[in-house]
Amino acid sequence: EAWISKTDFGVRFAMDENRDISNVEHSHDLYEIITTFSGTIHQKINGRIFTQKPGDICILRPGDCHLQSRQSEIIKTCVCSISSAVLDPFLIAFDVKKRICSTKDGLIFHVHSQQAQNLQQAFEQLQCSSGQQKLDQGKIIISMVLQYYLQFENGEHVDWIDRITREMN
Repeated sequence: EAWISKTDFGVRFAMDENRDISNVEHSHDLYEIITTFSGTIHQKINGRIFTQKPGDICILRPGDCHLQSRQSEIIKTCVCSISSAVLDPFLIAFDVKKRICSTKDGLIFHVHSQQAQNLQQAFEQLQCSSGQQKLDQGKIIISMVLQYYLQFENGEHVDWIDRITREMN
């Protein structure tokens, strides 16, 4: 929480391309939403290892012990660090707080390529924003992620072959 200053409105977004990813397990008192646009990374969350691929979104909760390690040479991700004070009202409004907080391993879900492109464009637009416009754009992005999660959870816009393949993997 202390890392996110009041000037960041309780939210910090960072687009990362090919950055060195820490192999040190850690946890903190904030949420992280990690969206992968290209490449793959290993995500270790509470002792379990997941491979995050393009189109995957990972939501980490406060207290989740995690680390990210690069799997492919070229990666492009967006990491959103969000204070509980900012994200909890969104989770309550979308009626997903209990579901997200009850999972043992955090939450990783997949979105279609068009949804991933929409998110990437929204993140890039956010990079050019400041002040109230940046805050508003950040709220739009959080809402998009939660909308995509609900669509995924309800099986909407998810091809059944993609779903079965993910479950088999």
